[in-house]
Amino acid sequence: MDPKFVQLLQAQLLAVVGDYYETMTFVINKNIISNKRPQTWQVEQAYQNIPQTIIQMTAQAANPVPVQQGSGIADILKLLQSGQPQQPPAQPGGDWVWTPTP
Repeated sequence: MDPKFVQLLQAQLLAVVGDYYETMTFVINKNIISNKRPQTWQVEQAYQNIPQTIIQMTAQAANPVPVQQGSGIADILKLLQSGQPQQPPAQPGGDWVWTPTP
């Protein structure tokens, strides 16, 4: 596999993990602010769960349950492990246009 392609896939994985971490931090902060008197252990546990969830998501991506096709984390990891670039799946209904009924 082309080294530039591998770097691109690794950058995409890092971006997904970074976005997840940023989103979860925002959600935790919002929940803490909305709670009148959060307990210290609740705050600590919420922040400790983020890295554990990332590890769990990585494990699930390495051994995915076949549910749908797409270009998710599991597909990126498969490409990195196989070393062979694959064609993206065709999107069904690309010419479909919604028209409202009277």
